[in-house]
Amino acid sequence: MRLRFLLSYDGTPFKGWQKQKTTPYTVQQCLEKALCTVFKQKISVIGAGRTDAGVHALAQTAHCDVAVKSIPSSLIASVNALTPPEISCHQIWKAPLDFHAQRSAQKRVYTYLIFNTKTPSALQRNYSHWHPLPVFYKNLQKMSQCLVGEHDFKSFQNSGNASQKTCKIIYQAAWYWLKPRVLAFQISGNSFLKQMVRNLVGTQLGLMKEKDSVQRFQSILKARDRKMALKTIPAQGLFLHRIYYPLSLDKKCQKI
Repeated sequence: MRLRFLLSYDGTPFKGWQKQKTTPYTVQQCLEKALCTVFKQKISVIGAGRTDAGVHALAQTAHCDVAVKSIPSSLIASVNALTPPEISCHQIWKAPLDFHAQRSAQKRVYTYLIFNTKTPSALQRNYSHWHPLPVFYKNLQKMSQCLVGEHDFKSFQNSGNASQKTCKIIYQAAWYWLKPRVLAFQISGNSFLKQMVRNLVGTQLGLMKEKDSVQRFQSILKARDRKMALKTIPAQGLFLHRIYYPLSLDKKCQKI
């Protein structure tokens, strides 16, 4: 039986989503450990997005296969009781075998938050990037529009990327004020390269005060050279916002 999960997590204490040999404290490992305890069998969980250390998720999707005939109605409560408090399981479905959390995803949405104040916030430091300097909003918005469409994002790919295909389709990219002094960059696409969103944000922020910011940003995008882009912005402001799947697959999933 295949199970589909809707999760959120505070990425601050974790070494990312993906399980690792060197550290046991990743989101995937914590979830697998909880499910192994519940079902008394070895379980492998696959997530829609491999978030890095410190990156958060508002709506991560994952799936796993379990060798059982029925699912206890208390499964959500059990998962939440057996995982760290930084992980929350919101919903579980029985999913068809052709549902795959990663491969079936049609669109992924990420949001990055900037805390634009003169002094840092002790309460927001794990959930946004502090930027005390003036924001050139119009230039940011113009640069973000250059991303919409199909492009080769090799200039914004960090080393260690699992995908060899650097061409991605971006459906939407925009900056907006989430609330006073909290600036957000949101981007949606079919898929993303390793630390691509953080590199896009870091480069736009680094160029925004220049008169030819849009032209320089476009030249970096076309260069297909990581050395041309600017520094990677820290992880703590990034959120995996939502994953979209074909409606036909959604309809086949049954809530537990």
